[in-house]
Amino acid sequence: MPSSWWEAAKRGSLLSGSNPFNVAAVMWIEAGGWRAGRIGRSRYQGPCGFNRACNIPEEVMYTPELQIEWACRLLRGDLKQRLRRYNAKSDENNYVPDVLHLRNKLEREAWLQVSSLGLHPPAG
Repeated sequence: MPSSWWEAAKRGSLLSGSNPFNVAAVMWIEAGGWRAGRIGRSRYQGPCGFNRACNIPEEVMYTPELQIEWACRLLRGDLKQRLRRYNAKSDENNYVPDVLHLRNKLEREAWLQVSSLGLHPPAG
């Protein structure tokens, strides 16, 4: 993913109180970059798979970084419940478990990189 997208995920998550790895996992899946044979390659606009029916401002619709920040707000809270609403027409048997699995994988890999610098994840 482009670094500007990751920066937008971190910024949007900070503002909305969500987990940036949630939106990173959704972006990766919506773009077809993970298990593309099962799901992904959204026919909708941008990294988060929005379309005109999503009722978002046009500026957000066509600006990937704003779209990512918008998605952070949509994906805060109970991720399973939010994903069902976020992608209600998708195959829930694949989409929700794949996003959750990928989110966990991204978090683990990030902590491995951080721990190689001598830092440790917070307790709990």
